[in-house]
Amino acid sequence: MASQVRCYLQKISLTERNSNGCSEYERLSHVEKAINQLGVLKDFEHILAYAKIPYRAIFEDIYMEMNEYILREVCITKKQVSTGARAWIKTTELSHAPQPQKSGCSYPFFTEAVVSKSQERDIFKPYIEYNVCTTESTCYINAAVVNSDLKKIESPPTISGCTFSIYKPLFAIPAYFPSQS
Repeated sequence: MASQVRCYLQKISLTERNSNGCSEYERLSHVEKAINQLGVLKDFEHILAYAKIPYRAIFEDIYMEMNEYILREVCITKKQVSTGARAWIKTTELSHAPQPQKSGCSYPFFTEAVVSKSQERDIFKPYIEYNVCTTESTCYINAAVVNSDLKKIESPPTISGCTFSIYKPLFAIPAYFPSQS
């Protein structure tokens, strides 16, 4: 049996009143907010996006179609650069999918070469684990940057009333080359 112990490098927790169920907090727009609060896209410049994947894809080298993304959004306003997250759902082939548009903003995911698997053993891969737990009166929302040694985790935790999802980082190619210091 695989270990279910997680090493959380950074974590945020929110509590909301459960008035009509908690499923709305499972939407990608809420994951976007959580990733913005974690600040991981600001901290890791070579991450172009996060893609929602099944837990088994962490430890199996399988091909899968990824449709739910959190993109790196780089905006320039009044000579200031800001980096954040933007939810995007791919509904068609990548080359035909409408890209998000926001005045003054760009999405490097569409302009840079993207890789998801590293040959380097020591590159840090900050996955995001997101969960929503429901009680009769409260919605508990958690997002965490988890350790990159997820090979031991084959499935999400089993906690009654909770749903879990995992987001894999997608990198720009320069992340895989040694820095020239």
